[in-house]
Amino acid sequence: MAQYTREKMKKLIKKRKVKSLIKALTFMRGETFVWDKPPSGDKFDPNYHIVKGSLKGHKEYVEHYGIRMDAAEALGEIGDKQAVEPLIDAAENDNLFCVRSAAAEALEKLGWQPDNSVAGAVYWVDKCKWDKCIELGDVAVEPLIHDFVWGVSSNRVNIAKTLAKIGGPAVDALIETLNKWLKEYLGMVGLAAMKGIDPTKGLGVLMLESFSGMNDLLKITAWGLSWTGDERSVEALNKAITSFKGAFSTLKSDALFMGYTRAEFLGPELEESLEKLKKSIAGA
Repeated sequence: MAQYTREKMKKLIKKRKVKSLIKALTFMRGETFVWDKPPSGDKFDPNYHIVKGSLKGHKEYVEHYGIRMDAAEALGEIGDKQAVEPLIDAAENDNLFCVRSAAAEALEKLGWQPDNSVAGAVYWVDKCKWDKCIELGDVAVEPLIHDFVWGVSSNRVNIAKTLAKIGGPAVDALIETLNKWLKEYLGMVGLAAMKGIDPTKGLGVLMLESFSGMNDLLKITAWGLSWTGDERSVEALNKAITSFKGAFSTLKSDALFMGYTRAEFLGPELEESLEKLKKSIAGA
């Protein structure tokens, strides 16, 4: 794949290079940066980290999705119809909602009308048209959850209410998301504790930042489940709380990582979501 930079994008946009801009829509799509162990073996070097794919850190990550956003916005302004299908693909499949919404905005400028597709759901989520999302039902669940987790916090109450009104598939998707975040969070905490990683150096600093972010994702997803009024959500939150307590009770005190301290605050927050959910069901 061709390499793109923000400076190169400025030149392509100025010259209206539609085909190159279309290719830029998929530049490094799906790549994330995750902490991992060195390829040399099990021994950790606190000043060393590697990441999935070719991304070296957060700055590069932001640069790459910024390129995709630039491409989408430019294609909307240029107005060439050959960009419609690639933009639909970006709206449906990019791993970041900011890129997906940029693609939906560009599609609108190209005369595309939102339909019953995932791209249509992305468009209505971006426009905060929650009634339209409810009408779409199942199709809107994934874009709603994507924006619920990664989007602006001011939309979360309305998205939670919308997901609750959609019901069934939305509950399943939230439970799946909760389990995913819980597994990743507990895995990171356990790894840090076992390896005795120094939280003030290298990998420790990076993992601590991830702890904070993962903590927020867990809280947000649990909070979303608390709005559903569904018995399956009660069961899922109960299991999450049990897994959480079980994992932390097995950690040795001499292997504490700073993220463990933060985790002590997360347990009660999961329980608060469960209690809110139980009360909503009892009052229904």
